Amino acid sequence: MGALTDDMTRLNDEVNALRNARHEFLNEQRAFVSGSRDSVASMRTRTRADNTARAVNVQEELATNETERAAEAQRFQNVRMDFLSEVRGRVGEIRAGANHLMIVLRSAHAERAAAQRELRCASEAARVEEARQSSSARAGFVDALRTGVSRLRGEVAADMAGARRAWGGAITSQEAKAKRPLPVKVDQKSEDKGTKTASVLVRERTMAEQRPAEKAADTAPDDLTGISGIGRTTQEHLNDAGIHTYAQLAACNPGYLRTILEGSGRRGNVEEWIAEAAKLAKAESRAHRG
Repeated sequence: MGALTDDMTRLNDEVNALRNARHEFLNEQRAFVSGSRDSVASMRTRTRADNTARAVNVQEELATNETERAAEAQRFQNVRMDFLSEVRGRVGEIRAGANHLMIVLRSAHAERAAAQRELRCASEAARVEEARQSSSARAGFVDALRTGVSRLRGEVAADMAGARRAWGGAITSQEAKAKRPLPVKVDQKSEDKGTKTASVLVRERTMAEQRPAEKAADTAPDDLTGISGIGRTTQEHLNDAGIHTYAQLAACNPGYLRTILEGSGRRGNVEEWIAEAAKLAKAESRAHRG
């Protein structure tokens, strides 16, 4: 019995020891779990704080990046506007240069056309003058022939009359010979000189027909330089040709004015001179009436 009691006591002690050990283990586990919970809570708190700080930093970085992107976009926009302004300026300069070139080309074309017209007018005037001179030469030659024929007819008639008188006994042969008119020789040089003189006379008569009427003594000369294209030298040549007033210039023939300009080595649009002179003369006449 004593041995059994001892065994029972020992077993009871072991059971109690196991129970105590179990309680200690459970307490340790509870303490560990509680510490773990506190650690987890602390970690969660720190993690939340870190995440919050990281989110703030990210937002700040995003705001900074957005500001930098906006500034960069503005700089790009400014550069683009400057480039467009420069391009527009270059385009404007190119257009201005092209317009100036077109004006120069048109002016050169107009001058060339005017020169061609003047050349055509000059050649036409030369052909007309040559035709007039040729006509005058032919007229002078025909006049010389007529004069020679008339002289020959007179000689023949005188010879016939002398022969009749000689055969009729009215005069002796010596008297007939004495009264016979000497033959007239037509000198070729004098004939040519007469032809040239006739040509000059015809030309002078044509010029005289085209020349305006002489200005009256009480008519004051006009300032012809007020007409576009007429300078002091051209006015002097026109005055030498008897043109002193707007009315006289308006009454001139364009061919006559071109002849005056050719003699002075000048050029001009005589049709415009005549038209402008007519307007000025009309205005001057109205002013005198008023």
